[in-house]
Amino acid sequence: MSLRVRSVGDLHGAVDRLGAAGIVHGAVTDLEPFGLVILSLQDPDDINLELAAPRPCDA
Repeated sequence: MSLRVRSVGDLHGAVDRLGAAGIVHGAVTDLEPFGLVILSLQDPDDINLELAAPRPCDA
């Protein structure tokens, strides 16, 4: 499941909040060909979740 957030800054904020809560997550990853930047994590049932932000035009 992919959930959209407003910005790449929101993804980095999620990294901080997830880390503070002890939740394991992947790295913020730039998917340039798709125009997205993502952050992946697993829910308690091991289902992949993804936070996605539009890729900044100047990135």
